[in-house]
Amino acid sequence: MIKPPYTVCNSEGGLAKYIQILEKREKRHVKTIISKNSQIRRLKKNLLDQTSLFLKVESEAGDVKSQLLKYFSPTQYRIMQGNYNKNVVWPEDDLVKAISLFTVSSRAYMYLRDSMKFPLPCKSTIYYWLAKIEVLPGKLITPAIQVLKSELAEAPSLSKVAVLAFDEISIDSKYCYDMKNDVVRGKHEDACVTAVRGLFYKWKQIIHYQFGKNIGKDDLLNMIRILFDAGIDVRSIVSDMGTKISLADIRWRPV
Repeated sequence: MIKPPYTVCNSEGGLAKYIQILEKREKRHVKTIISKNSQIRRLKKNLLDQTSLFLKVESEAGDVKSQLLKYFSPTQYRIMQGNYNKNVVWPEDDLVKAISLFTVSSRAYMYLRDSMKFPLPCKSTIYYWLAKIEVLPGKLITPAIQVLKSELAEAPSLSKVAVLAFDEISIDSKYCYDMKNDVVRGKHEDACVTAVRGLFYKWKQIIHYQFGKNIGKDDLLNMIRILFDAGIDVRSIVSDMGTKISLADIRWRPV
């Protein structure tokens, strides 16, 4: 509350003058309030417009994300958003798909990664992951089947119809040291190699090998089950192993 000077309000004329001053101040304050109210209305309108625009952009971003996730993995999407550090931990599915592309053409892969800026693992990551794959005698090469599953995921159904082929190869019988597994191998003169290949389409992948040992019924059926789980439909078996694999005692049944 503004207190007028005593000398101003001491007379009737001074009081009237002071009232005029207050009225002028009131008019200025009323104008200021009207202006501020108008400004508040404009800000509210802008806020509503910005909210509407944000919701529209968010909806479009959601549509873009759903479209991108049809072709890219969640990890690749995060990289495209910039939400990553230098050390990206790639899931196994992404590495399998990357290896599938890398094996088709390493030059095309590096062009997509370096020139086209596709979010793909670097070459050293692929080599590091490949070095970790265990390729041991008598053990199914599971990552190779995973690569096949990835390559044939979107392929026609006929391309998944396969033949399981067994073949005998001669090998050097000299002893050698397996540094990775700390094992001395040797003495064997031959090995049985198992491959799966397309019946109607041209593709082939080695999935198993073992030294000088007969292929048993259980081993064979286990291979077929695992391939079936990977979406590969084995319809026939070809063997060039002589007596080392006997198919006569295998009675076919759904697997």
